[in-house]
Amino acid sequence: MKKPKISKDVIWDMAIVTVGTLVYAIGVHCFTAPHNIAPGGVTGIATMLNYLFGAHIGLTTFLINIPLLLLAWKFIGKSFFYKTLTAIALFTVMTDYVVVWLPTYTGGDNARILASVFGGVLSGAGLGLVFSRGYTTGGTDIITTMLKIRFPYFSTGKLLFLVDLTVVLSSVLVYGNLESALFALISMFAATKTMDAIIYGGEKGKTVLVISDRSEAIVPRILHELGRGATYLNAEGTYSHEAKKVLMIAVRNTEYHRLKKIVSEVDPQAFLIVLETSEITGNGFKPMIED
Repeated sequence: MKKPKISKDVIWDMAIVTVGTLVYAIGVHCFTAPHNIAPGGVTGIATMLNYLFGAHIGLTTFLINIPLLLLAWKFIGKSFFYKTLTAIALFTVMTDYVVVWLPTYTGGDNARILASVFGGVLSGAGLGLVFSRGYTTGGTDIITTMLKIRFPYFSTGKLLFLVDLTVVLSSVLVYGNLESALFALISMFAATKTMDAIIYGGEKGKTVLVISDRSEAIVPRILHELGRGATYLNAEGTYSHEAKKVLMIAVRNTEYHRLKKIVSEVDPQAFLIVLETSEITGNGFKPMIED
């Protein structure tokens, strides 16, 4: 009997998620937790419990996630459940057994501000890598994913920021000072920006509208030199009332200058309208639906 083969995609996913949970754990262990910064989420709750009772952050995170995982199984699906369980288990191992060997950041007078920034950037980078492969680290990530299904037009980072805000506010009571919450907000802001840059940054691009009398000559060069398709939009000139065909092309940022050069070489009189596009999915770009 042949053993089932593990696909390259699964191996790649596991590699990225492993690195992501490691980076996230470094951000928590080396920067935020030692400075009494609880930047939201179940990890923030576990950080406060570590401060109060000395509980292990990784194990506490895992235990709190159990009821949330059951919700994920019921409302989101088995695939999400297994992926989230995998990421949580990896984060637990990384936090309690791997990064504990690394020194924590102490710093000088600006220690807490630097810890909040670097902890946020590392946490955001780690979470971004995990999210980019369709996994989550559980906790409020599960709630965020459920909200993302309901409100797909909100970015993942912004939803996570809103959900985690209640945890940050509770840290004022636990640590007994307002500064902890303020530094947590800085950390969350840095994490949000870093996370969104990783999740959406690679899929940002431009939508280019080309108005040209030589569009028929431009299209073949776009197809062959850029490997991109184009869409004809029927239009009419307001002055001449002549029918025109406007080309609409979606390209990555790195491809825009080549597209501009092609258009200018074919028709120097062409008119270009360039729109910044936050995300492009579909054929030739990021898959619209990822399992």
